[in-house]
Amino acid sequence: MKGVKDSSGLYEVERRAYHAARPGFRIAELQISPSQKVPWHYHTNVHDTFYCVTGLDVMRQDAP
Repeated sequence: MKGVKDSSGLYEVERRAYHAARPGFRIAELQISPSQKVPWHYHTNVHDTFYCVTGLDVMRQDAP
């Protein structure tokens, strides 16, 4: 399976902003409305950290 460098065209979000980026590291901010969702996906060599500032965030973790 081929990796995706830019996922901005794969799903719709209210707002997307990148605050820092360098090889191997990126801080991305996504604002997602209650009717939107990020499709199920997995990473082979990336670690994610999530912070929910307001509202409720429901996540499911599955093995690929």
